[in-house]
Amino acid sequence: MMKEKVVIIGAGPVGCYLGRPLHCTGIVGKVIFDHINLLSISHHSIINTINGATIHFNGDSFDIERESAAYILERDKFDK
Repeated sequence: MMKEKVVIIGAGPVGCYLGRPLHCTGIVGKVIFDHINLLSISHHSIINTINGATIHFNGDSFDIERESAAYILERDKFDK
């Protein structure tokens, strides 16, 4: 039997889902779930939601707020 090799280019959620070993941090934009309809399949893997960030630079800072901008995933559950 001939074995085929597959090269995964990119380390987004789909690339990491299909490739091994895993090198994804588990932070995934909400838009990824919306576009590939994974939310219903992998909702159990979401352990937290990111609603914004505070950017610090050179002694100044500003806030960015966006409801449900990204999810923190438990990669073991997401990958199963």
